[in-house]
Amino acid sequence: MDLAMACAGLATAIPFRTDSPVPTGRLVAALSAVAIALAVAVVVLQMAKRRGWLARIAASNHGKAAPGDGIQLCASRRLSLSTSVYVLSRDGMEFIVVESGKGVSCQVHGLGERKVIGVDRK
Repeated sequence: MDLAMACAGLATAIPFRTDSPVPTGRLVAALSAVAIALAVAVVVLQMAKRRGWLARIAASNHGKAAPGDGIQLCASRRLSLSTSVYVLSRDGMEFIVVESGKGVSCQVHGLGERKVIGVDRK
């Protein structure tokens, strides 16, 4: 115990810094510059959207199949909360896709063929 008291008396506390490492004026200037740059970027993007410049870059159909792809959704029906049926066509072939919580099943019709393809999720 005496040794601990003696060591505690010899050790001095680490002096912490009391002044700011970055002057307040520089911090305010940096945050103001970032806010102005962000505002300019938002204004430029809004102008580009109004003039139609963004339509060339972004996909206008938002993930739907383009008419040139050849894939068409002919029909869609929701049978229950977890089961949906889709009829797709491409190049004279017709695909019936049944999607449920238990798995996916696909039937292919066209040119006298009939195939059933089943994929189960585990």
